[in-house]
Amino acid sequence: MLDWKHKFDKYGLEGLKESSTWKKYSKELKLAAIRDYLSGKYSIREVVGLYEISSTSVLRRWIKRYNSHRDLKVTGQGRTSSMTKGRKTNFEERIHIVRDCLGNGKDYQKAANTYEVSYQQVYQWLRNMKMEAMKR
Repeated sequence: MLDWKHKFDKYGLEGLKESSTWKKYSKELKLAAIRDYLSGKYSIREVVGLYEISSTSVLRRWIKRYNSHRDLKVTGQGRTSSMTKGRKTNFEERIHIVRDCLGNGKDYQKAANTYEVSYQQVYQWLRNMKMEAMKR
């Protein structure tokens, strides 16, 4: 609720509209925001306002990744949500997509964007093929 109030106070009704794309944040901005929060000089809401981050939950997610020593990736501007509808594919195409995904360090979103399928499809195909391989 407080996130909504802050968005309304800052952007008016436009700030309450649900976005179908993700806002782009550079790795440098993410690190600066995390460091400012962890320094204790600013509250989480102050950091969100200072860096124009879409919500406190976004910053909390970055902090969690940072504290677990995981990479903070740049999010793509205009990138559609991973919940986009997939398309029909044949078995050979799925195998090709899974191999490409494995070759790219399991970058599911990149494979989904490249082959115009959903993130969930790529993830499921890879998981199913791993399970089949384990049965053999």
